[in-house]
Amino acid sequence: MDAEFSQIFQQCQQNDPPHASVFGFREDAYQKFTAMGLPNRRMEEWKYTGSTFLKKGGKLELSNCDRISYEGTHPFVAEILEDNNINRLVFIDGVLRPELSSMKENDLVYHPLDQKLASNPDAVLELLKSRSYKKSDSLVLFNHALLKRGVHLFLPKGKNLKQPVFIIHLQNSGSMHSLTNVIEIEENASGQVVECYAGSQEYYLNNVATHIHLQNNSRLQRCKLLLEGVKAEHVGHHFVSQGRDSTFQNTAVSLQGRLNRDGYCVDLDGENAFVQLDGINALQNGQHLDSCTEINHCRPHTRSSQLYKNVLQGESRGVFYGQINVHRHAVKSNANQLNRNLMLGSRSEMDTRPQLQIDNDDVKCVHGATVGQLNDQERFYLTSRAISPEIADRILCQAFADEVINRLPIMVMQEKIRLLVRGALDLEG
Repeated sequence: MDAEFSQIFQQCQQNDPPHASVFGFREDAYQKFTAMGLPNRRMEEWKYTGSTFLKKGGKLELSNCDRISYEGTHPFVAEILEDNNINRLVFIDGVLRPELSSMKENDLVYHPLDQKLASNPDAVLELLKSRSYKKSDSLVLFNHALLKRGVHLFLPKGKNLKQPVFIIHLQNSGSMHSLTNVIEIEENASGQVVECYAGSQEYYLNNVATHIHLQNNSRLQRCKLLLEGVKAEHVGHHFVSQGRDSTFQNTAVSLQGRLNRDGYCVDLDGENAFVQLDGINALQNGQHLDSCTEINHCRPHTRSSQLYKNVLQGESRGVFYGQINVHRHAVKSNANQLNRNLMLGSRSEMDTRPQLQIDNDDVKCVHGATVGQLNDQERFYLTSRAISPEIADRILCQAFADEVINRLPIMVMQEKIRLLVRGALDLEG
């Protein structure tokens, strides 16, 4: 195993002696990580990305969590920080900054992860240990080997958040940031969460693991927005377990970052559970995006819907790997998966692999993928009505993106995302 990873792990263990149970959990995770090794192209989920990107950005070292300043501010982040009516938790290099945060929702219980681990470590570790990991999840194990930074959100039974909660993660350059986020929604509770990751324009690596647990008849609507620095790399892992009649709606938006890999593994463990995974991504020259989803229909009458769209410009590369597994007892399940890709760059590449594995006959499952350029007939229709070719292309690109944006259940984010996508695709005007 690479010496840099070993050095980072030893530094974490020595500089920050945790509770004994956390120390043992870290040790166990690191041993499993070294046994598995880094993900590679022989694994289906990493076939088009691999882990060589870890060597290209720069030297890896553990983030310095003593810094209280942030090297840059994206306009979207600045807007959120200046709005005193927004519920927000702001982290710089994984450390909560109360002076930048503002929370008016009394029903939501939140703690920086290190505080939760200090006060009740077993509650967190039990949730993390309940998940088994495949060889392709080795970077999740390295995340757990550095378990400390992140946030724990808990919404008690029957509580409903009135406004969305914004979680802003700001990263400085030159280091690895290992963040672990845990979201627990109890029975009959519901909330909306917007997570935004932004950072310095120099190299850094975000290795983020998010664990979401939805109990019976609960609902979580979530938007994840990647505005990482132009040289940054983001590897996100999401593990979702859903109880009976629960709903999880997630929209992933990737607009900045040299390399972004965003993976979701959703277990529909209760009858009538529903998951909606959407994505709208705008790739610019030199960017690499890998979206990987796995949905497991484990119980009867479960439903899933996926719509991922990518717009590729310049010499960019996109990857979509989607796996739907319908288990033997998951009768009457309904799964829909679609990946559509718009190629604006003559040298852009897209690899898409939607897949189904069905172990019973009483289901309804549909999947598909398209890769193409702007429709010439649609362009002709617009230009024949005195619309310039440039504006016609803007209209068609915006319409392509709007299909996903209009499905975003967090209404206050729809117009914000629309403007961000428009800016990333240079559709202003």
